[in-house]
Amino acid sequence: MICIKYKSTRVIGSRKLRRVVAALVAFVLTLYLLFVIGTLTPEYPINQMQQQLLNYALVKERHVYTSSTPEINKTDDDGRTVGDNEPPSTFIPYEPDTSPLGRPPDIPKRFIIEEADYCHRHPDLQVIAFVPSSIGRASERNLTRTSWANASAYDMGDISVNIGVVFLIGRAKSLDEQKIIHEESQRYHDIVQGDYGDHYRLLTYKGLAGLYWISRHCAHVPWTLHSDDDTHIDIFLYHRALKELDDEAKKMFICSHMYGPVLRTGRWKVRYEEFPQDEYPLYCSGGVWFLQTKLVPKLLEASKSVNFLWVDDAYVTGLLAEKAGIGRFPFHNYYGGAEIKLTPVESRSESRVLVTKQPFKLYHYRSTISIIPASSISESR
Repeated sequence: MICIKYKSTRVIGSRKLRRVVAALVAFVLTLYLLFVIGTLTPEYPINQMQQQLLNYALVKERHVYTSSTPEINKTDDDGRTVGDNEPPSTFIPYEPDTSPLGRPPDIPKRFIIEEADYCHRHPDLQVIAFVPSSIGRASERNLTRTSWANASAYDMGDISVNIGVVFLIGRAKSLDEQKIIHEESQRYHDIVQGDYGDHYRLLTYKGLAGLYWISRHCAHVPWTLHSDDDTHIDIFLYHRALKELDDEAKKMFICSHMYGPVLRTGRWKVRYEEFPQDEYPLYCSGGVWFLQTKLVPKLLEASKSVNFLWVDDAYVTGLLAEKAGIGRFPFHNYYGGAEIKLTPVESRSESRVLVTKQPFKLYHYRSTISIIPASSISESR
């Protein structure tokens, strides 16, 4: 009996000893890990590229994101709103033709690359331009950077203009694409990448994201400009013309406006279920339009009650403009005519022709653009 009791005591004591040893080992390992983390973190912090790739991976398969804690509205020293409440559940499509029919689109408010301080890094801007682009169109973006987007570098006297330009792109389709965009962003700091699919038929989401970005970060800039990435602009001529507008005209879209039938076939096909009317309302050609920045929030508010249409020009400057009570002021004399040949600085062997309707005054861009008379181009065809 004594032996049995003694044996049980030894077993119990052995178990306690093992537990103490295990606890000591765990404690020592914890201290070691804390030491290692504390040592490595200052030398190897998560950089911006790693964070962007992490964001990409986290939302790669997600079409619906939720916000249990809405973002609180905030104002800066000038009283401008720098935040916006986000609905509890938001649908942002990553593939074309997946937006819900018969309901307004959700405004994309999540950005992978945001450049939130862009308009504060470029003080005294008179115009903020947002240019929808796609990831693969780097040459078009470079051509814009070396021409009219660089207008602030030219002293043109009384027609000088201080302009800022950002390029809107959607989500990358691979990590390799995201790395390319990151490198371009780090070089130029003018890429605004939204969390929506980078597809042609999702341009309306890209346009809404651009308007939201401007209302949040550049509300103090007097004018907003929208331009395609393959459009060349004499921003000096435009800005001088804007100064000559009366107060009523400045309350409208400044553009070359148009009417048009709703196409049911081809590249710009719109299904009846998407838009049952036979004709679009009056809207602006997307190549170039101007709008006073203070009117942008009206468009965003209108988008909450106007059903989605993927044709962004007709949706933003037509349907939303009607709902917001914003007219369209004709600017036809400043929109397009002569044919010009554009030669990028980076690769003078890769030239292309851009067709416009007016012989824009491009003398201040001669270092990057060579103008060829329309007759010469016609003879060479």
